[in-house]
Amino acid sequence: MRMQSKYLESNFTERTMVITKLRNKLDSAQTTTISQPVMIAESIMHVEQTIREKLTQAFFPQRLEIVNESHLHASHAASPGTGMSHFRVEIESDAFDGVSRIERHRMVNEALADELAGPVHALSIKAMTAAESRGRS
Repeated sequence: MRMQSKYLESNFTERTMVITKLRNKLDSAQTTTISQPVMIAESIMHVEQTIREKLTQAFFPQRLEIVNESHLHASHAASPGTGMSHFRVEIESDAFDGVSRIERHRMVNEALADELAGPVHALSIKAMTAAESRGRS
C-alpha cells in the first residue's frame, strides 16, 4: 500500500511539473499557438502507451511493468525536461528463455529503437522469464 501511494504521489508530482512547464512555456512565448502545448501533452501521455504496445507485440509478456522515472532526473543538466525521457521496464516473457541477459536487453532496445532515438533518453531494463521471476519470490 505504501509503495502504491509513493508511486501515485510521484506520478502526480511528475504530471504537475509537466503542466507547470507547459504553462510557463506558453506564458513566455510570444508566438506559441495553443496547439503546441496540446501536442506536447499528448505526446507525453503516449510514450508510455507506445512502449507498452511495442513490448507486448514483440514479447507477449506474462508481466509487464513500465514506470516513468523522468521526475527523478528533472534537475539533471542532461535531462530534456519533457517528462518522458527516463523509463524503467520490468518484463517477464518466455521469449527470453535461453537468452543471455545482454541479448535480452538488445532485444528490448531493438523493439523500442524509435523511442530510444527520439523522446526516451534512458531505459532501465529487467528482462526475465516467468520461471526466473518465480525463483526470485
